[in-house]
Amino acid sequence: MNSKFETSLPVSISDEELIEICHELGQDCVRKAELEEEKKNSASNFNEKIKMIQENIDTNSQMASTGTMLRKVSCKSEPDYGSKKVQYIRLDTGEIYDERDMTEEELSHIDMNLYEEQN
Repeated sequence: MNSKFETSLPVSISDEELIEICHELGQDCVRKAELEEEKKNSASNFNEKIKMIQENIDTNSQMASTGTMLRKVSCKSEPDYGSKKVQYIRLDTGEIYDERDMTEEELSHIDMNLYEEQN
């Protein structure tokens, strides 16, 4: 009892088939390189977007945790000749938020300012 069927077995390919296969292989290699570059650029874009969102998360978490945020506030610096310091004062609250020692140049003006205050 003979039955006919087909199965895949190695068969020699012609020169024309080999040229076509090599041409397709070259196209596939170029397309793969293009897709890998596109994937890399997409990953970079996504990483940048994720980084920006993470920065927002960090900022908002800090504000939620401390109950404060940074805003522009009008301030002034004022010399305190008695302590030989320069004080930094918030104009909205009057609070001294920082101070520093006077520089040598600022200290050299103390005598002149005291003289002006006395006259």
